[in-house]
Amino acid sequence: GEYDIEEVEKMKLDKEGLLYWEEQSKYLNQIDNKMLSIVGPYVCYQEDYYTEGGAHPSYGTVYHTYNTKTDTSIRMQDLFNNQDILNALQKNELIQDYLIEKKPSVSLESLFENLDGECDFYFTMGILENFAFHHLEGNLVEVRIGVSYGCEVMRGNFEQIALYLPIPKALKKALKRAEKKGTLMCDLN
Repeated sequence: GEYDIEEVEKMKLDKEGLLYWEEQSKYLNQIDNKMLSIVGPYVCYQEDYYTEGGAHPSYGTVYHTYNTKTDTSIRMQDLFNNQDILNALQKNELIQDYLIEKKPSVSLESLFENLDGECDFYFTMGILENFAFHHLEGNLVEVRIGVSYGCEVMRGNFEQIALYLPIPKALKKALKRAEKKGTLMCDLN
């Protein structure tokens, strides 16, 4: 089930119960989270994980972007113009390297259908939920998308895709506040 913060804090204080569960686990599981950016209600963080078990350990990095007002994940398309995202992605060198056919795409969907990250990277529309706000440059914001490995033989592989996007009117004040408060990725990392 789900636990609230008070219940988790009580469990952490219960040393005897905690010791029992630690003794039951045969494998190491570790998750470390790091704040990437906070812009208005949008919290972006990095999760690094390491898990033992099976034939080999598994490890990697993933970005999460979360809307604290709606209690849901947020997609870049919910904040930025689709055409702006598409244009920026098509200019990115990493994206260009993994295109199946070297031709311009007419939509985000067609771009991702034309990408094959092989084992190196896992390219799906879902990566547009894995981003952080890096810094402002004039009327543009640099957004970093975190892209994880494509298959287990490349586990741990991770890359950031940097995109410069026009700042939407609805985000302008929140981004300026975040820049002033030092809660953009360039300030927190």
